Amino acid sequence: MTILTDEQLGLQARLGGTNINPVSFLATDYLNHFNEIIMLMEMIMDMPDCIEDMVDWQPKSYQAHFTDSAFSDRELAIEAFELAPEPYKSTFDSIICDMDQLAATAIAEIKQAVDADDMAALEITVQGPCRALRLAAEKAGAVINGDCSVNSQDTADELIEETIDQDAIDALFD
Repeated sequence: MTILTDEQLGLQARLGGTNINPVSFLATDYLNHFNEIIMLMEMIMDMPDCIEDMVDWQPKSYQAHFTDSAFSDRELAIEAFELAPEPYKSTFDSIICDMDQLAATAIAEIKQAVDADDMAALEITVQGPCRALRLAAEKAGAVINGDCSVNSQDTADELIEETIDQDAIDALFD
């Protein structure tokens, strides 16, 4: 059980009736940023011309996402994030860091396959990262929804296991 400060308790009272979890102080709306890149990766097989949209995707901090969004409680979401209790915040931040790295690596590899016009390599290159990003998004969602039992190291290990071995990918381009 997490013991909240007076400041956190005051903020928690303001979270009722919003889409911000009153336990974790986090909002699932942030995961839309990752759903966008997953969707672009999944579309790339049928629409390789959307590669530019995929390449333009950049990691975005929680605060930047809400600053740029039309989310009705965006200021409250940013304030709540700053006061999010441990271990929710650290576990969430770790998962998001892993997702950012996975997405960046996948984008580079997918672009390489598209540029080489190698559809077989593209299919293999897309599958692993999409599965891994979906898994990580589910774990981030669990943390957002108040489950702090998610182990961020397990998530990182699973992300690595879910991705295709780099040597196997490189062999496709030889």
